[in-house]
Amino acid sequence: MNTRQISRRPAATFSRKPHSIHFFLLLFLATVASSAFGQTFSTLYNFGATPHDGQAPAGGVIIDPNGNLFGTTGRGAVRDSDGIVFELSPPANAGDLWIETVLHRFRGTPDGKIPLGRLVMNPDGVLFGTTLQGGANDLGTAYMVARGNRPGVWREKPIHDFGTVPDDAVSPNLGLFNAPEGLYGVDQGCARGTYGTGGCAR
Repeated sequence: MNTRQISRRPAATFSRKPHSIHFFLLLFLATVASSAFGQTFSTLYNFGATPHDGQAPAGGVIIDPNGNLFGTTGRGAVRDSDGIVFELSPPANAGDLWIETVLHRFRGTPDGKIPLGRLVMNPDGVLFGTTLQGGANDLGTAYMVARGNRPGVWREKPIHDFGTVPDDAVSPNLGLFNAPEGLYGVDQGCARGTYGTGGCAR
């Protein structure tokens, strides 16, 4: 175990003369406090307000260059237990609720279910994410959601079924992040009986 030697130094002494320092410190704290209390909270959207809407968003959101928000919910969809991928667009009138578009409703097989992790978006606007369960082995999937040929239409496509190869990742739950060589993510274990140890997959 590395140790660090700490040298003994004389205690520093401070003069009591510069009271202006205390004044500026108090002024700074008062400014920060007033700024914090000046923040307002606004509800952008209420999940679960419509049939088969998403519920329990857990992975945060990402924002595109046009100011639209994208994210996932762990529940909701057709069976109210599989989750969705959604887009929230700013309203025409300030102060109104944002407009939700459901890009995909998960069904479990073959697309996966319970997408808890954060999405990533590539420069072409394609979304990538993971599901905790579902897919061919019910151990989760990696998927992509891209715009279709018609405006407003998105298509989901599984790109990997976890647990397919030896020592594969299973049940990824923290989303993905982009790197020049590919996508990285974190799982809860691996397929050869070590579920719960966790790992990193590309």
